[in-house]
Amino acid sequence: MQDKNIAAVFAAIDKLEECLNRYKTVQNPEYIIRIWHYIQYGSAILDYFDNSVAENALQVAGGRYVAKFGSYKEVKLVISKLEKYLIKLDKVPTTVYILPSRNSEILSKAISKILGVDCIQYIRNTPVQNGLIVAGDTSEFNDYPELVNIRGNTVTFALNHNWLDNSLITPDICGFMSQTYIFPWEGGSVKVNPETKQVDKSEPDLRSAEEIAHSIASEEVEINPEFNEILEFYYERKDYMKGGLKDTFKRLHYNTDSNSEPVVTFSYIIT
Repeated sequence: MQDKNIAAVFAAIDKLEECLNRYKTVQNPEYIIRIWHYIQYGSAILDYFDNSVAENALQVAGGRYVAKFGSYKEVKLVISKLEKYLIKLDKVPTTVYILPSRNSEILSKAISKILGVDCIQYIRNTPVQNGLIVAGDTSEFNDYPELVNIRGNTVTFALNHNWLDNSLITPDICGFMSQTYIFPWEGGSVKVNPETKQVDKSEPDLRSAEEIAHSIASEEVEINPEFNEILEFYYERKDYMKGGLKDTFKRLHYNTDSNSEPVVTFSYIIT
């Protein structure tokens, strides 16, 4: 082997060992993406497309969405789940950090209002302590290689994780996984007009990020009690989650090949 390949091979072995350690914490893992995303990346998913949404939904893509059109109520629901997750795993931040995008600004300000903590701009390569760095989509983290290393009890969160795009890091927590997501303030969401029965598209919300964040925080939502089971799944394995006591403290590169056929892939490796 050439010297330039040796580091890549050892890195792949380290990643495999890390994944196998998490695999051993799950007995007879199902085909739910939440479980395999934890095994492969040590990361959490707060919402997924399950059988309560459509018959046999989990068998199609393990809980990943194809196209998803957002609403303010849905965003508030995901943030409320995020709050419960952070409390359960003792990772409530003292500050929320904004990346340079409108999506990140709106989400960060909404999260800060709901958590009751400060919200400031993230500055590249600046040390962060007990912070939550927020992105609208995982791709927003691609310009920040310093986030590969987990430092200062800091957590990364993306509302949407596009499962067809490779990314520099896999965020510690994502709201959901979809191929296409339309943020509710962007406009373009498809809806049926009850009067004309025609399919219309929503208009962009031109209000300031502060005003939209306030609207999101003001939404009333109710979390399904079944979410407590998801929290328990992560809590019982918190040491193996990203930033946990048995973690490598490095966020893993997200590879689209790894999530195409997770069960088959790992049964082959373990065999």
